[in-house]
Amino acid sequence: MSRWRGSPCGVVAGVDRSKKGFRAHVVDGQARRGDFARNAIGFVAGNESIGTNPGPGSGAVLISSTNFGAVFSKILMGSDGMIVSVASGQGAMIMSRLGLLDCDPVLVIGRLLLIQKAVFLYATAAGGPRLRQGDERPMDPRTTHARKEYEQAALDEASVERDPIRQFAAWYDAAVAAGVPEPEAMTLSTATPDGRPSARVVLLRGFDARGFCFFTNYESRKGRELGANPHAAVTFHWAVLERQVRIEGRVERTTAAESDEYFHSRPSTSRIGAWSSPQSEVIPDRAALEALFTRYRTEHPDEAAIPRPDHWGGFRIVPERIEFWQGRPSRLHDRLCFRRASDGGWTLERLAP
Repeated sequence: MSRWRGSPCGVVAGVDRSKKGFRAHVVDGQARRGDFARNAIGFVAGNESIGTNPGPGSGAVLISSTNFGAVFSKILMGSDGMIVSVASGQGAMIMSRLGLLDCDPVLVIGRLLLIQKAVFLYATAAGGPRLRQGDERPMDPRTTHARKEYEQAALDEASVERDPIRQFAAWYDAAVAAGVPEPEAMTLSTATPDGRPSARVVLLRGFDARGFCFFTNYESRKGRELGANPHAAVTFHWAVLERQVRIEGRVERTTAAESDEYFHSRPSTSRIGAWSSPQSEVIPDRAALEALFTRYRTEHPDEAAIPRPDHWGGFRIVPERIEFWQGRPSRLHDRLCFRRASDGGWTLERLAP
């Protein structure tokens, strides 16, 4: 019998059905390449056939990081009564093949949990998924099949504003009127100079012909990335209206006067928070953050006189591309895109959905 080849991740647990109840133990081994061993965190085995290709009667079973969470969605067994493979299927097959259909349900659950416990004890020890204390298994694989037809509105070249800033203002006002929660929320995407992206939700705090503004800690991850690579994209998603707006462009800092004006419009606790948080840095615990807040609130007792930290201020995205997306039936959405022309004006294009 040939050796399993691939990255070592070991045989996870042995199960001996000859004793009353299941007895699990940790042994060693290797995973082989191929569909059977893909995403493996180990194998369950009940005899000395460890390290050989599994087959009927071999007594080995692959436990995958994506198939164990369903408590063995399907199990096949060899002639020696041991599990030999796992694949998707009906749960009834589990009990039938394990000979547990006539057992007390409590015993059945206990036996399966014993196997599960052995699997994840090994996975953690062998450098597999690290679980928080109290976790018993990683999240089950998830797929989603929700479907929604978009039928509220259309977007065409004849009705759209020729100035994309005006078009954005019209859609933003419609989102406010429709009661969209936090219509100013936008996903800000940045990237390092070598192209590693990151994204987070921030709040739009002003827009005009110059661009779209938000405020943050310049020493945060997004602040550092924008300092090194001054280009960004933002996305608004107003699901109630079945609309998106995507904006891309270069990024510049707002003036100190603009940052001061917005900073002093914030609640005093938010201004103290700007001093207190070493944004994006690792901190020991929540108590450390609250201690900083208490310290700076003590240092600035006059709420009206809390100064803006030098490391905090605004960014403006100067748009080079603005796309308006309107959901339509059959996924044939309307996408109208404005691109900045060389003369400073805008070119309007329709994009395929």
